[in-house]
Amino acid sequence: MRARRVNRTGLWLIYTILVKVYQLRLKCMAIKYHPEQGAIVICDFTGFVKPEMIKRRPVVVVSPRFRDRPGLCTIVPCSTTKPLKMQPYHFELNTDPPLPDPYSMSPCWVKCDMIYAVSLSRLSFPAFRKDLMGRKDV
Repeated sequence: MRARRVNRTGLWLIYTILVKVYQLRLKCMAIKYHPEQGAIVICDFTGFVKPEMIKRRPVVVVSPRFRDRPGLCTIVPCSTTKPLKMQPYHFELNTDPPLPDPYSMSPCWVKCDMIYAVSLSRLSFPAFRKDLMGRKDV
């Protein structure tokens, strides 16, 4: 049985839909202001290339808000994988209360050798579920 080929118009349509979905996803989640230093937020590293970070993960904000650098935030990523060889720039982080799923693994490791300046459009606050009364379920 032969595989069917998609024509260029079909590929363009699929590409356009995927781009729109991704843009809407970013608009819904994006932080509109610079978070405080030390805040834990979620960063979407989509578009980066291996061996860089390439998925959504918690990060720690390390930069204050700079007036001459609007829309950018300096962060260090967290990982649930313990470093193979501990270095002075690796820190164990225990969060209380824990982050919501799928980031609730404890402890996590802050890997300060992987520092990034990212757009605020890549950042979102962790999404906590709500209980039946509408309160945040931590």
